Amino acid sequence: MSTDAPEEPEPPASPAAPEAAGPRELQGVSNRALSILTAAAGFLCAALAAIGEIATGAVRTAAFAAAIVIALGFAGWLLYQLRPSRTTDRRTRMRRIAAVLVPILVVTAASVPVFHWVDRTPDCQDPIELTVLVPEDGAYGFEQAIADFNGSDTTGSDCRRANITTYSAPWPQVWKAFEAGWAPVDSDEGPADFDPLRDVGPEPDLWVAESQTQVELAGQAMVAAGGDRVIEPDSSRPLGWTPLVMAVPGPVFESEYEDEQRSVLPLGDLARELRDELGMLRSDPTVSYTALTALRSLYDERATTSGTEVEKLLASSVAQTGLAIPGSDTDLMCDMALREPEAALITTERALSSYNRGEPLGANCPLEDTGRAALSPVYLQGAGGLDYQAVRPGWGDPGEAERAEVADALSTWLAGDETSPLEAFGIRGNEHNGGVLGGDIEFDLEFEDDTEPLATDEPDALLEQYGDNRVPTNVLLAIDHSQSMDVVDGQERSRFDLAVEGVRTALGRLDPKDRAGMWTFPAEGGDTYVEVLGIAEGRSPDDADLLYERPAVTGIDLNRTIVDGVDAVEAASEEDDVKAMVVLTDGADEDSSSTSAAEVGDYVANSEVSVYVIAVGEASCRSKQFTEMTADSRITCLEADEDQIRSTFDSLFHRLWS
Repeated sequence: MSTDAPEEPEPPASPAAPEAAGPRELQGVSNRALSILTAAAGFLCAALAAIGEIATGAVRTAAFAAAIVIALGFAGWLLYQLRPSRTTDRRTRMRRIAAVLVPILVVTAASVPVFHWVDRTPDCQDPIELTVLVPEDGAYGFEQAIADFNGSDTTGSDCRRANITTYSAPWPQVWKAFEAGWAPVDSDEGPADFDPLRDVGPEPDLWVAESQTQVELAGQAMVAAGGDRVIEPDSSRPLGWTPLVMAVPGPVFESEYEDEQRSVLPLGDLARELRDELGMLRSDPTVSYTALTALRSLYDERATTSGTEVEKLLASSVAQTGLAIPGSDTDLMCDMALREPEAALITTERALSSYNRGEPLGANCPLEDTGRAALSPVYLQGAGGLDYQAVRPGWGDPGEAERAEVADALSTWLAGDETSPLEAFGIRGNEHNGGVLGGDIEFDLEFEDDTEPLATDEPDALLEQYGDNRVPTNVLLAIDHSQSMDVVDGQERSRFDLAVEGVRTALGRLDPKDRAGMWTFPAEGGDTYVEVLGIAEGRSPDDADLLYERPAVTGIDLNRTIVDGVDAVEAASEEDDVKAMVVLTDGADEDSSSTSAAEVGDYVANSEVSVYVIAVGEASCRSKQFTEMTADSRITCLEADEDQIRSTFDSLFHRLWS
């Protein structure tokens, strides 16, 4: 019998202990990934901080805030990643810490030169705000030159000294603004017909005038306006000049003027010489200072052609070329580029430079292709030109002294020393000695003319002569009296009421030799329009009240009305008369005519009538209807806010009836 004790069973094997692990990792982030994420977050925070140092305002705040949020969030995540564990050996932990510290040191080293550069960036103060008014004709060149100055004019720490805003306006509007003291116009009867701030622009800190004559006239107007706002004519600074020229197509220049480019004949005699071969066009003397200055040569006492004959020749040229009466010299150049009529132009060397260089020809010129047939100048001895001046009006407001410093610096820069930056845009600098001008095609760079600018009493005298010499104007006014025109929507008066006041203003500009008629449209029944007054002499402002005798009618028949109106104007006119039709519509009702807008354009193109459409209310010159219609240059569309209907009529008929 065995005495050995029974064997006890072996205890079950205990589970193997887990291997040592590093710190807990968020979604298994490896050391390599941790280094990349740390570097990315560091560079991002550094970039945001640099942006915050450079930027201002809301951008600065947002950049610093984002950098802080990213830095704090990432720091918390790193601490979690590096949290010690009981099972982490020392070697594993050191590798983990190195994976974070190394990219942090790299980011810091790379950021030092960046922040050194940022620290050197000047803390610029807000630039001085300066407003500059330039002429409507030549605005593009002046704006480009002033922009070059604005970009280069900095302080010693490379901060821009000024922020210059440039805008343009025609001389008659500028003069009216100075006459009103450039102050807001208060009226108890609603918005004023003319408000300088609304219709021209803000008070200019620097004004580029087309002549010393303008400066003196503006100074007189400011004195008459009263108050402490003044213009000192003696303080103006000459910027350069441009002579009046007769621009002709290249083939005419080569055959007639290449050997003798200078003419001593007055413009009127030149117009008579050219009448069988070439018409002569000019802009409107009541709008364009260039055309106003040219009147002195057109009506020269030495001429054998009378002023009346000159105006008949010019009116005949307008009729033959099919152009509407261009307001500014820029408008004239736009028409020339679009239509390329066989005609000579009364203009300036500067305008010719702009044309030949392919410059934009005004905001209202639809020209897209800058390719255009070049024109060459014939120089007019004794005709004079434009003598550009820079002048600082005195408004007497805070901050004027520091703005004056910048304005003076700009004037000095534009005037130049030996050469002027304006010569690139076709204006001869004060020290011009035959150097190249922009747009030079057959320019006579040695030409000089010592003719004095117009005296201050000459513009009014010349315009009075112009009014006496011009041929009669026959105008038909067709006023939309559809039911939408009678709606009073938040206004004291309806659109039709405002249109009647506009007609009253227009009829007040009538000369005894002018003829006018009035229609309303649509008409009841099958008629297109209602004749209120036939085209005849002797009309007066009180005749405008007759428009109220015709009731409002549903619908509209604009296209057919224009066609019938053109026929009526031609039937009432003689050969040399200026013929025009003015139509006012709100376009709110659908045109029920079977005549299309394109057909209207074709019909007017084959007539001698200029048509002006004043679009108010819902009507827009950019609509398909008016775009198709105004494809012909004899039809002009003008947009007017309801409170500007009267002033639009006034300015248009100032051109038609002067």
